[in-house]
Order: sequence, then C-alpha cells, then structure tokens
Amino acid sequence: MSLSKFRFAVPLCVILIAVTLSGCSYRYAFELEGTVRSAKDGEPIKGVTVTLKVNDADAEFSRPLVFLKDGQFEGEFRVGDSVFFGKKLPTFTLVLSKDGYFDEHVDISPKKDPGETDELTRFVVVAYMRHR
Repeated sequence: MSLSKFRFAVPLCVILIAVTLSGCSYRYAFELEGTVRSAKDGEPIKGVTVTLKVNDADAEFSRPLVFLKDGQFEGEFRVGDSVFFGKKLPTFTLVLSKDGYFDEHVDISPKKDPGETDELTRFVVVAYMRHR
C-alpha cells in the first residue's frame, strides 16, 4: 500500500478530533418564573429589577429577567455542563432591587446535577421584599 493513499487521512483525522472535542459540551436549559411581593402586606410589587447570577468555581455571569405586570417575572437561561463538573454545585441567585426597598438575594441553586437530559428544569419562586 502506498503512503499517498493516506496523505488525506491524517489531516481528516485531526479535523474530526478537533470538531468532536470542541463540540463535547452540553447545555442545560432552565426556566424561571416568579412573583415579587411586599413583605409587609403580601401585595405584588411592580417594577422590580430581577437579575439572575450564576456562580461556579470558574465563572460568574448575570442577566436581567423579563418583568411582567403585577409583580411577576420570567426568563429562560442555559448553562454549560462544565458548571456541574466540580465537587460543588453552582450557585444560582436572584437579586431583586427597587427604590424604596432593601435589595433581596434569593438562593435558587440546584440541589443536584440535572444529568444528561433534554428536559427543561423549571423554577417557580415567590419572593418578598422589605420596605426601607
């Protein structure tokens, strides 16, 4: 067998390995919905800024969520499987802020690794804010 038959095999193998390794990450989908209420009277609070923070050993990111009427909010986010590789699970925190109220931090961290699933993990939150 001549080596000329294999001259394309090595570059092809290198390309296949590079594509395979770069695409070996999995992303978990999460959906979040909730209501923000006054700690004093339980009434919904409109106009609250809700920000999601995700922390793990290697990275942190935050993003605002969509705020709806009557104190409700919703959002979807995805995180790579790398945040679940360590010994410690990542931390998901909702940060709620509005003038006239104390900022609130609500821990909604996952309690276990979601595993390899295509299902959406859903969080439903009712949070309370205290007047200043």
